Amino acid sequence: MRILLVAPSIEPGKSGVGDYALSLAGELSRLGQTVALIGLADETDQIKRTSPSETIRSLALPQTLPWPERQQACRDFCRDFQPDWISLQFVCYAFDPRGLVWNLGSRLRSWGGGASWHVMFHEIWVGAKMDASWKQRLLGRLQRASIQWSIRALKPRAVHTSNETYRSLLARAGIPAGIQPMFGSIPFLPPSDDSALETLLARHGPVPGGTAPRLQELWIGLFGSLHPIWPPEPFFTHLLQAEQISGRRPVLISVGRLGPGRELWERLRKDYGTRITFLELGEQSPERICRLFQRLDCGIATTPYQVIGKSSSAAAMVEHGLPVIVNRTERYGLPSDDLPHPEPLYLPMTADLPRLLAALPPRRAPRSLLPETARGFLNALEETSAAPSHGL
Repeated sequence: MRILLVAPSIEPGKSGVGDYALSLAGELSRLGQTVALIGLADETDQIKRTSPSETIRSLALPQTLPWPERQQACRDFCRDFQPDWISLQFVCYAFDPRGLVWNLGSRLRSWGGGASWHVMFHEIWVGAKMDASWKQRLLGRLQRASIQWSIRALKPRAVHTSNETYRSLLARAGIPAGIQPMFGSIPFLPPSDDSALETLLARHGPVPGGTAPRLQELWIGLFGSLHPIWPPEPFFTHLLQAEQISGRRPVLISVGRLGPGRELWERLRKDYGTRITFLELGEQSPERICRLFQRLDCGIATTPYQVIGKSSSAAAMVEHGLPVIVNRTERYGLPSDDLPHPEPLYLPMTADLPRLLAALPPRRAPRSLLPETARGFLNALEETSAAPSHGL
């Protein structure tokens, strides 16, 4: 099968959706498929193409390039590659500053050819939460209408998203979708001592273990960006309660870009720093992050529990066998609001959390979700190819 993955960016490390597309393309190629990539709005100042002799061909288009030129470049690429399927990795704000994608479907459809379309919704519209402001609701209605319009124009034969909440909201909008689980992008390495990691931790002191044995500290990892509205309570109160039970001082270790939550991080360090150790390691290589995951006791996710399935950062920690605390919750007025997540390593914010943190179960063996997700993706495309074509 010849599969073309289309993402906003395919520059490694620039976006979570782009890294997802790159990892999925690599696994599909390993499974014997012929794969290519297009980045529709990359942070580059010129068009970048790989050679047709490359295992995975790619086309990266500057986000400043006018749409007519982008469309022509994509039409030429598709004519040469001749895909059976084109998979759009969708995030509405990647294609418009306000997330309004009225023309996206017709623009993509104009690429022509006999390829079938697939859409993976990494994000949907804003304003779906029950406590959303009227401005968010209004913008969300416009975004939803523009998505519906584009989907009707694109006529995809298959649609997926990453969590039950998004699936239910898409169904209400007349867009039936299946679930395609998220995976992480941090490779597994054999456990070993890492002197460079020890040096890094020491440089960002106070040093975990420097003033107390490791068993007297509870290491909690925050991987990736911190949302500015992330609520510190009751999470930090539960952490301190867990310390009273177990005698282990909490150590919160941030790795990756904090992003727009940097101001919140500094405020948390100021407010809680006398009882909780804060370490900020910044951006690190995937190998170094893997070594850190091997040292952590658990992780903390900043994505709400109802949509935790969309978080590649949380998936990466779970893949490494880490329990992951999820302390945000959102209400959508859906039956799925109160459904337990099928992944037992996600720990919601409950009154039992201090006890769980004081006596964490043994780590689960690492397991990559990428092969399973890629095989499920291929199976869905093959089953759809064998069925009559009606579109959405």
